[in-house]
Amino acid sequence: MKNQVRLVTKDSINKINQLFENFNPPALSGMLETFVSLLRNKNSKAVDVQLFFLDHQKLVSKMSKHETTAVSLELVEEADAKLQTMRGAFQGGIVGAHDISFAACFLEWSINFCGAAKIDLRLKKLNQEVEDLKLDLERAKLKIERFQRIK
Repeated sequence: MKNQVRLVTKDSINKINQLFENFNPPALSGMLETFVSLLRNKNSKAVDVQLFFLDHQKLVSKMSKHETTAVSLELVEEADAKLQTMRGAFQGGIVGAHDISFAACFLEWSINFCGAAKIDLRLKKLNQEVEDLKLDLERAKLKIERFQRIK
């Protein structure tokens, strides 16, 4: 994901903002809404995208520091499904009369983030289940011990 962050330049942010002012291509808008959803951990709208794309430095900082465990697994799975269907629109690079290939770094970052988040969130869930089971085992041992003393 770090490689994709390096591709996010002030120029690409300006191009995106300019496209949104004049044309608002649905493929680009949908992909960036999903991208911002991952950064916010909740579903986003075009207004949220606009706010995130006001400051290049803040956006790059957020992308760099965003933890894969800071989002819900449900959102990640939903976003990943959407992004996989959008991938084809960005491979050609031209949607209508507009070149959107420069924004593919956001798509790739989002797809890579979803893959990493799925792994990390499932691992976190499994670790929590192991801890819960250890606690249940300790409680069961205490119950057996108490039962033996009473018996």
